[in-house]
Amino acid sequence: MSLYKRATGLAAAAMILSAAAASAEAVKLSSVATGFVLTGDLIEFDGANYTVNSSIGRLTIAAAGMVCEGPGCPDLTTGAVPATGLDKTFGVFGSNAIGESLMPGLIEAYSFAKGTVAERELGTEGSRSVIRLLNDEGTEVAAIDLNASGSSDAFPGLISGDALIGMSSRRVLSSEIAAFESAGLAPIDRAGYEHVLALDGLIVIVSPDNPIQTINIDDLADIFSGDINNWADLGGPDLPISLYAAAPNTGDGESFASLLLSPRGASMAPDVRTFTSGRDLSDAVAGDRAGIGFTGLAFERSARALDIETSCGIVVSPTDFNVKTEEYPLSRRLFLYTTGDVLPESARGLLEYALSDDAQAEISDIGFVNQSITAVPLNGQGRRIAEAFIQQRDAAGFRLMRELTLELLDGDRLSTTLRFQKNSSVLDTKSAGDLTRLARYIANEGLRNQELVLVGFADDATRFEANLALSTQRAAQIRAALEAELVRIGADAELNIATLGYGELAPVSCGDELSSVSNRRVEVWVRDQL
Repeated sequence: MSLYKRATGLAAAAMILSAAAASAEAVKLSSVATGFVLTGDLIEFDGANYTVNSSIGRLTIAAAGMVCEGPGCPDLTTGAVPATGLDKTFGVFGSNAIGESLMPGLIEAYSFAKGTVAERELGTEGSRSVIRLLNDEGTEVAAIDLNASGSSDAFPGLISGDALIGMSSRRVLSSEIAAFESAGLAPIDRAGYEHVLALDGLIVIVSPDNPIQTINIDDLADIFSGDINNWADLGGPDLPISLYAAAPNTGDGESFASLLLSPRGASMAPDVRTFTSGRDLSDAVAGDRAGIGFTGLAFERSARALDIETSCGIVVSPTDFNVKTEEYPLSRRLFLYTTGDVLPESARGLLEYALSDDAQAEISDIGFVNQSITAVPLNGQGRRIAEAFIQQRDAAGFRLMRELTLELLDGDRLSTTLRFQKNSSVLDTKSAGDLTRLARYIANEGLRNQELVLVGFADDATRFEANLALSTQRAAQIRAALEAELVRIGADAELNIATLGYGELAPVSCGDELSSVSNRRVEVWVRDQL
């Protein structure tokens, strides 16, 4: 259990803290401005924040504006705290997809960067362990309670304070946001609370002995809901289909339901075999010629992943690039959540490292899709462009597709693809971070003698001409935001930026509500200056 508990309900907390002030304690913290008083045992001072063991639990409070009195107070000239047995245990709870291999790997890399050694102790529960960070003298500087029991456990853990970092392989639900508000905490579906750690694709896997190469996404829903139960119905061998699925309380299970089943009003068939481990599921499918399952991209192992055909005939492979652009239909974001409370030093350091550029290679090595920027030439987008041509039904569409192809013929598409909050012109939390990442990429690469091309697209919710105008407007909006970000980070880069808009051309998704969000985007291309 975390030693950093929070008070929920400010009025009640103030009464309790005032009452506690009357008793003799190691420290007394007083606010010069408000008269607020907190007493207790000081267990950590990191130069900016006090962490105190009070009568209502462990609280962290900003040092600014606070006066510390008592024998436990730090020497503010050195930041030293009297020796009281510092407690630096904190919880990281949630997704087994993240917690099984990705988070342990990041903790080990973070420990190495800090110059400490990570030692892992497995708990009695298979999903739980403690990872201790030890310095050169063998002294413990932090202990991380890692509980990878499922995404749904991240949010109660954050609310209770047992976890300071929540891991989730799907976005926080509206009911979970409401629970935070009921507990007196801020909603966590916003920047500063919601952090995209990495990307992943839910891959659909079969045995290497299965001849099927591509699966239609609607057929896939029918398979897992039990409406299609023989491979012969899909052009395969005459074999009853065996279903393998992630357990419903895991992030994989919840993501599959939200991406595929729920939008179609379907539910999982009763005769499915469920797993909490992606490794175990993949190995079971690989050994069953009649089997089909789904798991994270990192757990393909000896099974074989199928290409996915969308409802309108777009075929997409589960490649790293297609997952980075979020054009693979079963792409998903892997999240870390925090409550906005001030984090103790080790928890803050781990979070910052996990989200840093330095962590991207580690994320990739573990088998997940990182957020570093990669590029592919136009011919790497050939199938997508060909399908976009096929979908045109009038001369105007053909003319614009020809123009798009000529504009980008010698260009490279970057994996950065910027999207917006639903029914909004505001970038979503991932894209806001991607904009900063793009600015750093430009500053580092220089892009001399090259031109950055921002290409806007829209969904088909309104008239063709209106969509063209809207997509052009979005590209211009991103240009202004990018130029401002380049100034903010002090980038000394000479850069020409062109903006184009092609409305509803070249959709990357179709057939459901998520398609609108996917298609409202700005792609980033680089080409030689014309």
